[in-house]
Amino acid sequence: MVWGARNREDIKRNIEYIHGAMRAASWLSSLDFPVRYTALAE
Repeated sequence: MVWGARNREDIKRNIEYIHGAMRAASWLSSLDFPVRYTALAE
């Protein structure tokens, strides 16, 4: 879940959350596929 960003602390929290989600997705996909591709929605 990404939260609204009203200040830098909110932006940092969102980036940390997205980083963790992308890291988990990358690790899970590496179990079956040799190539990792991630995309962020706008």
